[in-house]
Amino acid sequence: MSAVGTHPDHRRLGLARAVCTAVLHAFADAGGHRAIVHSRGDAACPVPKRLYESTGFTAYTRTHAYVGRPTG
Repeated sequence: MSAVGTHPDHRRLGLARAVCTAVLHAFADAGGHRAIVHSRGDAACPVPKRLYESTGFTAYTRTHAYVGRPTG
């Protein structure tokens, strides 16, 4: 899985929304019924959450990553 973003010089132009909308329409035209997005969208990075909610996605669950050192 890799991250996707918009270059800083091209943000706030509706490009990410246009891409998401086009992909979702193509997905539906191909018979897709449910799309799942794994985005960060936490309080420190709210833009993905706003983008996906504005295109009709709703939060279903959150994944939490735990990092630690091996013991032993």
